Amino acid sequence: MQINRKITRNMKERGRWGLAKIIAEHHLEDLAKRNLQTIKKVCRKSDEEILSAIKLIQALDHSPANQFNEIETQWIIPDTIVRSVKDKWVAEINPASRPKLSLNNELAKVFREHCNTKANAGLHQKLLEARWLLKNIAQRETTILRVTNEIVSRQQNFFSRGATEMQPLILKEIAQSLDLHESTISRVTTNKYISCSRGIFELKHFFSSQLTRVDGGSISSTAVQALIQDIVSEETPDKPVSDSAIASILESQGHLVARRTVTKYRELLHIPATNMRRHGIASYK
Repeated sequence: MQINRKITRNMKERGRWGLAKIIAEHHLEDLAKRNLQTIKKVCRKSDEEILSAIKLIQALDHSPANQFNEIETQWIIPDTIVRSVKDKWVAEINPASRPKLSLNNELAKVFREHCNTKANAGLHQKLLEARWLLKNIAQRETTILRVTNEIVSRQQNFFSRGATEMQPLILKEIAQSLDLHESTISRVTTNKYISCSRGIFELKHFFSSQLTRVDGGSISSTAVQALIQDIVSEETPDKPVSDSAIASILESQGHLVARRTVTKYRELLHIPATNMRRHGIASYK
């Protein structure tokens, strides 16, 4: 009896892998589009069998050669740290991000004493280059801190209450406020990171477009995405909330968000469509 059960179990397992192979070879496009009914009809299998095979496909390592790669961990050292000071969030330069550079005063003195002749003019030039380098580094640090503090001052609610309180913000606003060029703000916020109680974020994370509220106000796209994430996380597994329903819930909260915009943001968040969530299928990234 035990042998018969083992044989039956092995046959079922082979059947699952066989079906998974058929889906992978001939129906990946349908799978990507979540056309489960099409796969079911062509393969003539039950919902349970189709879902079981799909879960096998999901469990596969799609890049098996990666295990032979030696991936070096890239650590992020935040350029600035945000702290609460007298009930207000402010930024300061992270000491660990500062380059360990300084001018050797003894050598600088020797250079100054011996660079008067033409033969030693090169020493004078090198001394000037060293001073300009240190000056540029200090200027860079000052600019990063100015930009960061301007961003932090406009996003106080985010640091206090989270992503749903992110305010709409564009590069032009910061540029005008600090009397800097937009390209400078773009450069300063690219690959520059901020550390706060909510984690580590690239400075560009704090810029987002705006959507209109029912009362005529505005809300950032980042905040809307956070609200969508919250709505989906609270749904009943066997009755997932559709994009239209999410749009209605957002409207009841005072946010005018079109269904197609909800769909766009849901996909950006890698949240599967309703039928996929109902069947418990993870997102495809």
